[in-house]
Amino acid sequence: PAYRAGHRVAVKGIVRWVQADEYVFEKGKKFQLDVYDSRGRRILREDVTLGDFGTFATRFDLAPEAPQGEYRLHV
Repeated sequence: PAYRAGHRVAVKGIVRWVQADEYVFEKGKKFQLDVYDSRGRRILREDVTLGDFGTFATRFDLAPEAPQGEYRLHV
């Protein structure tokens, strides 16, 4: 696995939508980021804000008892 229990996870994302056949975004717009573990339990809810290029970045620490497997992020 890329991350193990207790590790710090780095997340980067991009939020854009299509308008008149172009990708657009709103700098400074806030979104809610939810992270779910491999058992479907929400382990993080955090507000993220889009930067100059429609991107965001955040970090969080996995709990020492965090299960292995695929995690899901939802913006």
